[in-house]
Formats: sequence, structure tokens, C-alpha cells
Amino acid sequence: LAPKNQVLSGIHTALTETPLDFMVFMSSLSSWLGGLGGLDYAAANAAFDAHAHKLSKIGLHTILINWDGWSDVGM
Repeated sequence: LAPKNQVLSGIHTALTETPLDFMVFMSSLSSWLGGLGGLDYAAANAAFDAHAHKLSKIGLHTILINWDGWSDVGM
């Protein structure tokens, strides 16, 4: 969870005064579906989803892609 929170903080700091047309977030379906042994991963992705939703609410066009599980190649 900490690395994703650091990324969100860094994004916020870096882009505070930068006008954007849109922002794309890459997340995981685990934020909705959970998964055995992956509570931390699901929580971190849920934080990304919530941040994307917050940006959308304040007027920044935000695209959120929740990827499915990996099949042949690991992260």
C-alpha cells in the first residue's frame, strides 16, 4: 500500500499546477473482487480507484482501467 500511496502523492505534487486534458490510471479488478492472499494489493488498487474518482469529481477527465489477472507473464 505504501508504494502506491507514494505514487499518488508524487503525482499530486508534480501535477498541481500542470493543466491536463485527461489522466489515465492503471488499476486492477482486485480492488473490486479482492482475492486470496492479496488484501494489500486489493487495498492499494482501491486507493488508486478512489483517487481517480476524486479527480473526476473535481473536473479532471479521468480514465480508470481495471486490469484482469495476469496469465503467462508476471508483474
